[in-house]
Amino acid sequence: MESQNGDLLSTLTCIVKPDGDQWSALCLELDVAGCGDTKQEAIQNLHDAVETYLQYMRDTGRDRAWMRPVPLEAIRQFLTGEAPLGEIFSFEAFAMNTPAIGLRRAA
Repeated sequence: MESQNGDLLSTLTCIVKPDGDQWSALCLELDVAGCGDTKQEAIQNLHDAVETYLQYMRDTGRDRAWMRPVPLEAIRQFLTGEAPLGEIFSFEAFAMNTPAIGLRRAA
């Protein structure tokens, strides 16, 4: 999928759930995670980690090979912890081919 200016667009699937006294968030397409003391903090930390990863892939000339799905066993471990499954949401990754990489919460 491309944006109006031709940049790569993709929706990233993310899961956030309580994990003990913290929250954990995982991006399934990139195998990138974040955590925080609150759900919002975990989501923001995941957002920041995904942006950093995408920027690194672009800076090293690997912006066409950025997908790195979470292994199935790792997804099972994430989902079957003691804490109940939380919310599943998405981010839209955009502008992969320009210096302005960003994410926004998908509607």
